[in-house]
Amino acid sequence: MRKGPACETVCETAGLLAGRWSVPMITYGCEDSKLSDRTQYPTFFRTTSKFNAMTGFLEDVLAYFEWNHVTLVTSDNRVWIETEEEMLRELGSRIETSTWKILSTDWTNIQATLLQKTKESHVFVLLMFGSDVLRLLYEAKAIGVLGGEHVFITIDFANMGRRTGHPLDGTHLTGVLDITVDVTPESQVFGEFLSNIESNFTSSNAAIADDSCSHYELAIYAGLMHDALLVYAKAVDSTVANNVDPKLPEDDSVL
Repeated sequence: MRKGPACETVCETAGLLAGRWSVPMITYGCEDSKLSDRTQYPTFFRTTSKFNAMTGFLEDVLAYFEWNHVTLVTSDNRVWIETEEEMLRELGSRIETSTWKILSTDWTNIQATLLQKTKESHVFVLLMFGSDVLRLLYEAKAIGVLGGEHVFITIDFANMGRRTGHPLDGTHLTGVLDITVDVTPESQVFGEFLSNIESNFTSSNAAIADDSCSHYELAIYAGLMHDALLVYAKAVDSTVANNVDPKLPEDDSVL
């Protein structure tokens, strides 16, 4: 059995090989929906959700505010480009959508482009990492489009802001509607689990040294990794209990 990884590119390659060699693979990351294709990835499993899982929630937000047109804004990062593709497929014709991909070379004239985009749309979903979100919002403030007529929906920006130490206030954040999952441990059991994980790392580890991001980094990945191991252990236990060889057969009948 192979555990991990969390990187999409590695998951796709390793998942194909695992399927070819009939080796079970359980990851705590990799949200691309293509990995659910059992013809290509017959032995691949994950303990996290797919990219398109957030689309339903986004639809509810748009419906609540009666927004029927949205512009999806992405950087040239593969993760966010794939997220956009998933959202477009899920939204279909139910909501009118436009797309805007900001390449690294586009930032030179970004203000003129942004001004034009705000004339065409009032709702923007920023599918990009925190640094790019901040950069775009500062430009939006500079051209005066944060007066209340436009809204910028961000994904997980609050957690990224805490991780980078950026204060989550300021006039450049006017008009931001952030969708963030709060991963702060709520139960004593999970809090103790996280504390035990942290104690096994040294303070030189960047993800651990900054207490403001420890829950963001560890609560997600450590918890999902734990679940991946638990799922596999239970599967093997159940297989052995039924007098079946836990080694994956050629026809995948065990799975």
